[in-house]
Amino acid sequence: NVQSVIPNLKLLLSLRNLGYDLPAAFAEYIDNSLDANSKHISISFDLAKHRIYITDDGLGMSREVLSEGMTLASDGKKDKSVDLGCFGMGMKTAMLSFARKMTVITKQKTSAHITSIMDIDDMIANSSWDIPLRFSNTSEAKEYNAFVRNREQGTLIILDKIDSTLNLKK
Repeated sequence: NVQSVIPNLKLLLSLRNLGYDLPAAFAEYIDNSLDANSKHISISFDLAKHRIYITDDGLGMSREVLSEGMTLASDGKKDKSVDLGCFGMGMKTAMLSFARKMTVITKQKTSAHITSIMDIDDMIANSSWDIPLRFSNTSEAKEYNAFVRNREQGTLIILDKIDSTLNLKK
């Protein structure tokens, strides 16, 4: 008789405490942006909304690449000699070390944009490891439609639900 053991979703809360400071967290994203041939990378803070926006003008991600990128412990191929991460956890754990919600909107030249949202609170409340991928006309994308409309390609990450691990008023 075999019994399966499924990890508790509270593992997500534990992963938030891996020790990333802000520069190391941003370095994870910048590494990914450089891998995508970005020439311009922007990090901005909206203190009123307690949000962080990170944008690049890289190649954007296909559905498959975004799905892999949002998967914890993904098996994406990275070159250990030049890339910061190689375990498929960097971007997620780095970004979520400061925020409980990460929205990724990405666009390639030849396709519509794709949105994915990792919201730790929703995942725990729904007892689900699912991280949806949405195409084009999502409410999240409409809120950021200037990004989508004004770029041929690139990626926007919005960090929300910033909590006590990062005090934006400093």
